[in-house]
Amino acid sequence: MERVNNFRPTRQEPEKEVHIEAPRVDPKAESWKKDNPWFGSDDEMTGFVLAYHSKLIKQGVDASSDEYYEKLNTRMRQVFPEYFDAEEPPERVQRSVKSNVAPATRSTAPKKVKLTQKQVDYANRYKIPLEVYAREVAKLQRN
Repeated sequence: MERVNNFRPTRQEPEKEVHIEAPRVDPKAESWKKDNPWFGSDDEMTGFVLAYHSKLIKQGVDASSDEYYEKLNTRMRQVFPEYFDAEEPPERVQRSVKSNVAPATRSTAPKKVKLTQKQVDYANRYKIPLEVYAREVAKLQRN
């Protein structure tokens, strides 16, 4: 009981107001974004420019310098010429996808292989059946 009667609450300090400043946006970055309306709306181009930004920063290029924006614009025009060469930017740029399918005119091994006399002699000398030898010759001709 004595403890309860003698209890004195400790004084609490009033909370201090903390002012957090919003990060300042570089005016050059805002200007660049206005000049490039695809930024944020075209996922492929936006992803590429962000990756290239990271590469330039790692190389030590100052992101607020004119050199940075020149390199950025030059690289984007190299990679996406179809977007920048058009008088009006296309609504949706379709990039062609290269397929890994062999061309229609692929070479095939001949159905019949004609062995020379030297090849026949070689196969006989090493006791290789002529059919097996001919199959291997066909594979070599195919490659």
